[in-house]
Amino acid sequence: MTVPDNAAPFVGRHSEIALLRAELATVRAGQPRLVLVDGPAGIGKSAVLDHFLSEETDLTVLRATGEQWEAFVAFGVADQLMRRAGVSNSRLLASRNRSLPAEEPVGVGVRILESLEDLEQKAPVVIVIDDAHWADVDSLRALLFVVRRLVGERVLTVLAQRSEEAPRLPEGLSRMAAGRTGTTIRLPALPPEEIKSLATALGVQRLPTRVARQLHAHTEGNPLYITTLLSEMPEERWRTW
Repeated sequence: MTVPDNAAPFVGRHSEIALLRAELATVRAGQPRLVLVDGPAGIGKSAVLDHFLSEETDLTVLRATGEQWEAFVAFGVADQLMRRAGVSNSRLLASRNRSLPAEEPVGVGVRILESLEDLEQKAPVVIVIDDAHWADVDSLRALLFVVRRLVGERVLTVLAQRSEEAPRLPEGLSRMAAGRTGTTIRLPALPPEEIKSLATALGVQRLPTRVARQLHAHTEGNPLYITTLLSEMPEERWRTW
């Protein structure tokens, strides 16, 4: 059974959501921020972002997703972002080719920056790149160029990455997310009490605390693995495990 990264029902994560809200409040006040959401595969990064964005209705959201087989497609993620912003691929590449050689990300970064400056006049902008560890390097460099030049724009940039793939992210982005310009949110394992809540959401009623602790030890508290096990086994099995 294959379960996507965000397949588990949303439980817990209240402190992480509160951090994202606080960062957004800072952005609304005219101070751009960069947030790095970090954790192993299946820990619930996408679910946290989905939940956070579902509660905010007055934002312009530019969302892109890294894909392993597209990791070497130059500016693939930047193209996704700009299509969301209503900028065509041809205009994006034309801007790049006019300013610098094709292998340089600065020209693309300039075009993204111009679009953000227009968009944030109407509503705060949230850039979300899920699976940033699979984003192409050219797009990530262009994004670094952008976030380093945001000063008073209402732009929140959120990158979600797997901890084990962290070295793929440009050092400048990691540094900005760890300094005064941003924050890093590391998603912890689910504790046994939240595993019981997850089980209830999946239809497994009254999961014994002893079993929740065993699941925590067996899966290291990973919601994806817990969801897979709870979905594959009949409910009565968990009362005797």
